[in-house]
Amino acid sequence: MPSQRLPLELENGRTVDRQFEDVPPFHEVDPRDVLARGKAIWQSAREEAVYLEHMHAYHDMLRRCYRINQVNHHKECRDDAIQYLRYLERYNQMDFSYLQKE
Repeated sequence: MPSQRLPLELENGRTVDRQFEDVPPFHEVDPRDVLARGKAIWQSAREEAVYLEHMHAYHDMLRRCYRINQVNHHKECRDDAIQYLRYLERYNQMDFSYLQKE
């Protein structure tokens, strides 16, 4: 679920609408099938690139919030920081559940 503060399209208005076929993960592919292995590797690389771009976007959003709010960033940027940590938690299997609001 993207944040309300993240831009939905690029600053120049360009959006990319590409569709790729969904293939099984790399560990489920027959090692002798070179074509399937190549597709699985490319799919994994695309997923990692998307993840990294989302992380950069969340990080920039958090950095902007810190710079705008400076002294009050603990209170004003808490929701953004929790959202950033939830995204980390989902993809890196880290546990940040102790940061939930009371």
